[in-house]
This record gives sequence, structure tokens and C-alpha cells, in this order.
Amino acid sequence: MRFRSPGDDNARPKRVLVTTQLSQETIERIRSALEPRCEVLYAPKHPGWSYSELAPQLVDVDAVIAGGDTYDDRSLKSATRLRIIARLGAGYDLIDVAAASRRGIFVTTTPGANADAVADLTIGLIIALVRSIPSNDRRMKLGLWSPRTGRDLSELHLGLVGLGAIGSRVARRAKAFGMEIVGFDPNVSEEVIREVGADPAQLAEVLQRSSVVSLHLPLTTQTRGMVDHEFLRAMRPGSYLVNTARGGLINESALIENLESGHIAGAALDVFSSEPPLGSSQELSRHPGVIASPHVAADTQSAVERSVAMALESVNEAIEGRVPSRAVNRDLVVLTQEPGTPG
Repeated sequence: MRFRSPGDDNARPKRVLVTTQLSQETIERIRSALEPRCEVLYAPKHPGWSYSELAPQLVDVDAVIAGGDTYDDRSLKSATRLRIIARLGAGYDLIDVAAASRRGIFVTTTPGANADAVADLTIGLIIALVRSIPSNDRRMKLGLWSPRTGRDLSELHLGLVGLGAIGSRVARRAKAFGMEIVGFDPNVSEEVIREVGADPAQLAEVLQRSSVVSLHLPLTTQTRGMVDHEFLRAMRPGSYLVNTARGGLINESALIENLESGHIAGAALDVFSSEPPLGSSQELSRHPGVIASPHVAADTQSAVERSVAMALESVNEAIEGRVPSRAVNRDLVVLTQEPGTPG
């Protein structure tokens, strides 16, 4: 299936804008794959890139290889030639998919490309939490010899909220450490949950049974802020929370209160509701009971290479007039209208 292209499509090379921070080697790999039929523009976003800065970048661009950029209805109005936003990663909560679809713009992701990388960091954060690795390191650097006692992983119950590509990999890794695993995911069958080594349960039971709760859900209208006071109070006293998914899953003020009270013994967070952290996100990132990292779970060389390769496939499909196979809105885009035009 093809969609209609503007009349002057062959008058100039297609323009592909890369807005995510990548190594020079990776940018050269993208250029080698697309040039000379495409002109590759590299304008990596900086933290807090605003609508007024993004919108002008989209003028006269045919494709975007995006990272954690926000594409809302306002910014897309300037994208009169845009055919595709190829997002590196599995999430697309920062893209107004409905607005893109109305304008004939496909939105694609790279599902599974970074699943191993995120699962690895999740396990690393769990170990860091229960063995107090960061706090022991800080004490040593201050010249203090005051070791903090940890806990054996094999004695702990791990609760997984979400058992998709990443959550299932976390389960298999945790099983190798001898952890008992309980999991909740309404979109995954109990049979599949058992296959990855977890005991299927409802959310309330997962929270009650678990020493560590790890989040592996997409950010949607249903999941936004789901980790609220009620959720946290339902967790076992003295348990830990890990989030390598999306910062918006957590009501950050509620988590701060539960850390302060000691009900939650600690948290390890790779994501925050505002990035870089501001307000409650900043308070949380600096809290002594929190291990914080700057949204790096997917940032390994191999994961980036896989994501870029998948994004390039999608970009090639789109600029050739085909419907990208990984489009999350393939059934929503109005194929009879010119890409980038308002619906």
C-alpha cells in the first residue's frame, strides 16, 4: 500500500532530521545508509527543547529520527512535508499520534531493540538497592568505614508490574539469582507469565508479596500516576521500588512521602516525570533514599545500533511511499491525503 506524495517529490533529495543525541560514528552510519538520495540533518535536542525551537526544525523535512522529543499538534503544524517520525525506543507517549495521523504522518518505534539493555540495568539497580552499593561507595569516599548490611537476592520476592519484552527478560535474569517472582500484566496470559518464571497474580497480591516492585509498563492515560498513595501503601513495609519505564507512572510527591515515612525503604529511578528533573522530580532525584540515573537504561552501544537500524528501515519505507511495517498508527493515517497536510 502506498500513500500519495507531493508533486515535486523528485525535485530534491529527501531531508531526514535526526533530533536525538548520537555518536558521530552512528551519524555517519545513518548518512552512509541514506545519502545521496537523502540529506541528513543532525540537530540533537537539548534538555527542555521547546515548541518554538522544535517547530522551525520540522519545516521542509520529510522524516525525523527522534528520541525523547515532544511532538504535539502545534509543532506538527509546521511539518508540511513530514511523512514519518521514527522514534528510537518502544514508547511513543511524547508524540500526539492522533495529530500526526490527521496529517498523514506515520509514527514508528523500535520494539525490542533495547529490551536486553533495560533489563540489565533493572537488575543492576535492584542489586544496588538491596546491597546499598551507592551509599557504601559514598561513605568510603568520605573516608568513613561504616558498612551497611545488605540482603541476599535469593531471599527476596520480586514483583513485576508489566511482563512484555522487558519485564519478561527481567524475570529470566532474576530467576538466575534465585529470586521468587510474582507478576501482573493484564495483556499477557498466565501461561506466558509462568513460562518466564513468574507466578501470575493480581496487582494487589503482587504489591503485598513483593520485597522489590519493578515497573515495566507504557505510559498511557490509564497508567499515568498509577503509583500513587494507595499503590505505595499497598506495598510491603520496607520494600523497594524500581522504575526504568516512564517517570509519569509515579506520583512523585506520594513516593517522597512514603520514602520520608520509611514505608518504602528505597527507590531506584532511571526516569522522572520531568527530564531533566525539576520540582518534585528534582527533589526525588536528590533524595538520600533514591538511586537516580539520567534515563540511560536503553543507552548501550548495541541497543542504539539495533534501534537505529530499525528506524532506518522505517524511514526507507516511508520515503519510498510505503506504509512502514512498524507504524503504530498504520490504520489511522489517512492515506489519500498528502503527507503533512492538515486533516
